[in-house]
Amino acid sequence: MVSPAVSYPYKPDFYYVNLILFTEKPIPFLAPYLYKESVKVIQPEKIFDEGRKKVPSKEVVLKNDMREFLFINKRGIRGRFTIREYHSV
Repeated sequence: MVSPAVSYPYKPDFYYVNLILFTEKPIPFLAPYLYKESVKVIQPEKIFDEGRKKVPSKEVVLKNDMREFLFINKRGIRGRFTIREYHSV
């Protein structure tokens, strides 16, 4: 990340940050990135021991730690990236 995250005024609960992406090519890519810090999802019901034990579905909050990225280009080609560590520059 090149900039600190700031609240995005046009979408509630979203944040904006600038990223610098490096590839095998010598030219870095500056990318604007809009994201949510957390997302609420419904965890489905789980059944164990051949139906004798049930864990009901529940709402779970998933935190975005900015370590997993999925980019899709205009041709629909996907690229998934994992960030192992951040460095201050």
